[in-house]
Amino acid sequence: MAAEDDADIAELLAVVLRGAGYTVYTASDGEQAMLLIQQHLPDLVILDHHMPGRSGLEIAQALRADPRTADLPLLMISTAAPGEATVVFDDVLAKPLLPRVLKAHVESLLTAARPGAPEFASPLLDRRRLGALARYDWDHPQLRRSVDAITKRTAQRLGLPISMANLILDTTQLTVGSHGVTGWIAEAQGTPVEWSFCARMVDTAEPYLVPDATTDPAQQHNPLVQIDGFISYAGVPLVDRDGQVLGAHCVLGTSAQTFTDVDLTELRAAADEIMAVLERYRLP
Repeated sequence: MAAEDDADIAELLAVVLRGAGYTVYTASDGEQAMLLIQQHLPDLVILDHHMPGRSGLEIAQALRADPRTADLPLLMISTAAPGEATVVFDDVLAKPLLPRVLKAHVESLLTAARPGAPEFASPLLDRRRLGALARYDWDHPQLRRSVDAITKRTAQRLGLPISMANLILDTTQLTVGSHGVTGWIAEAQGTPVEWSFCARMVDTAEPYLVPDATTDPAQQHNPLVQIDGFISYAGVPLVDRDGQVLGAHCVLGTSAQTFTDVDLTELRAAADEIMAVLERYRLP
């Protein structure tokens, strides 16, 4: 359920969420919002703060006080959220809002609220991490050109054919810069997250080395190894200024490789440069 008194924003919320497969009820004021919530007991409530009748904060406080709705995931979207909102709401986002930011936060809130699930079923689904990822304009052509140049230099200095900068979403590894990548991975600009070497670092926040994937228990059955022929891998995490692991900078080889401390130092330095590029394209 989404309550928003601006008709254009309300329509945008409905279109984006219905397009993602959700059933959406919309309200244009606080009283209508409360009525819809009581009628439908939705899985998630999205509230603007400044609305006719009752504010978003007042509605949230009433919902928290009612045993039937006390545990409902609550998301505030507002240009001027009150300080108390961070206590009452599960998540607070500022307008204007990109559709991908909205979808990432909604999915994360719903995942965390499913019965029997921990607060975050996996670090991949941590709403703070997904929200951080969504704040970058990773499709910007100049961002990609800059990251391509860094990955090319890394590949050359480590003497390996492939280098990538990948962002790890909840279901997808998204490549935002690369050198030497061809075939379907280049066309798709990424891989399923289940196949991703880089995804491991979202859990550990530590460098990940695979000298020979054909003998590595965790990777030897990976389709990227068995079908695409990637044999060696070295990666370091891409970490934002708030400590969120957004993805990784890595190199890959088609034969076994011994990685050195010098290699890791090169990767870390390049990862810092990549994060500096990303920060230049951080959305307001």
